Amino acid sequence: MSDIDAPGPTEPVLVAIEPFRRKAASLWTFYWKMAWRPRQFAEEFLWTPTAASITRAVKHTLWLAGFWSAMVGLVASVGDIMGLPKASALSSFAVTFVTVTLVALQVIPMAGMLWLLTRRHSIWISQTLLFFVDAFNLFLASTFLIYSVIGAIGIPFQLFVYFFRFRSSVPVVDGEAFLVWFNSSSYWTWYLVLLFTMGTACFVTWGRIFLFAAPQMIASMIRASYWQGFWRLLLSIILPAIALEGLLLLLVAFIWIA
Repeated sequence: MSDIDAPGPTEPVLVAIEPFRRKAASLWTFYWKMAWRPRQFAEEFLWTPTAASITRAVKHTLWLAGFWSAMVGLVASVGDIMGLPKASALSSFAVTFVTVTLVALQVIPMAGMLWLLTRRHSIWISQTLLFFVDAFNLFLASTFLIYSVIGAIGIPFQLFVYFFRFRSSVPVVDGEAFLVWFNSSSYWTWYLVLLFTMGTACFVTWGRIFLFAAPQMIASMIRASYWQGFWRLLLSIILPAIALEGLLLLLVAFIWIA
């Protein structure tokens, strides 16, 4: 082989990050297909669930809970820098992780209700459980992405305003004074624009998930129309929520009476 045909040297950094790049691309394709090709996604991952697919979904939930906790901890750290009265970063991380995990556990009764509504179509409980875990992960991942993008803009913006505008114009510097000053300044308008953009993106994304992707996946699982999937999704969310709320009220009433 001539010197011209010989491969050039390989950049070690590129070699080191290549597995992470492939993993990120695989995750992006996985969730993109769930959101934009839900019937195809159901055929590939929900028609014949495996132990590996269920384990992967649970791992994704735990990883996303960790990412959410880290983001909330970062926000708490920024609040500490500006003297805002908030919980510490460590406690915020722990509370967020526990909260997200407990919310994720609510998919279990929902999966059971969906199984009752679809069992005559030869649907297994593992299919409905995997469906709800994957849908919840899509909700977490997409919302986390939106919050991260807005936070990447909003946090530096707030720090800039705090250090280069507020501290130079107010003699007494503390968290409450900054909030009062910030809410009455022109910068509050730009902050509202960021919040409105975040809210609009969340509204569109959540609508896409719960009004299109999730019903389509159920419809694909039972080989039926969109509306057959939609009303089953609606009942499998509402009925367990009502039951859990009733149990909570009964528990509170029992504790109050006792």
